[in-house]
Amino acid sequence: MRGDGALTPSAPAATLSTRFADGVLPATYGAVLAPLDVAALPAPLAALHRDSAVFRDWLRAWDRTIRAEKVSSWTTWTDAERRAWDAGDVVAFSRLRGYTEAEIADYLAYLELTRRLDAEHPDDPDFTFCTLHDVLDTLRTPAYDALDAHLQSISSTPPPRLPP
Repeated sequence: MRGDGALTPSAPAATLSTRFADGVLPATYGAVLAPLDVAALPAPLAALHRDSAVFRDWLRAWDRTIRAEKVSSWTTWTDAERRAWDAGDVVAFSRLRGYTEAEIADYLAYLELTRRLDAEHPDDPDFTFCTLHDVLDTLRTPAYDALDAHLQSISSTPPPRLPP
């Protein structure tokens, strides 16, 4: 934690867990992730980064998107946010959550790049899903792990169904 009480990626997980229990969450995941380091990618992804413009574009788009993602739990969403989420309306949900039009455009571009990258790997239908987890492993920090554990603890069950 910085002297002003803000969270830092290197803050001890125990300190962060206490802050999270008090309801103090970072605004975005970017606050708790390490910088993207292409040299830290697993060898197959480093080779793909070297050889594929689509992968490089996808990786940059995913990095921007994950860093801008607002930290929240469905347990704190409004009924309108839940309805938009349940309907699969990512634009309405994003607007309700306070994302800028530029952030929404970045996310939609990331989704399109995901479709393109998956199309380049038809033999592996889970390619980008597994890849983003491999990349996330290079960005994880104690602060991210503490935040993830806290969010899992408060939302360990699926949300109740909303009445129509």
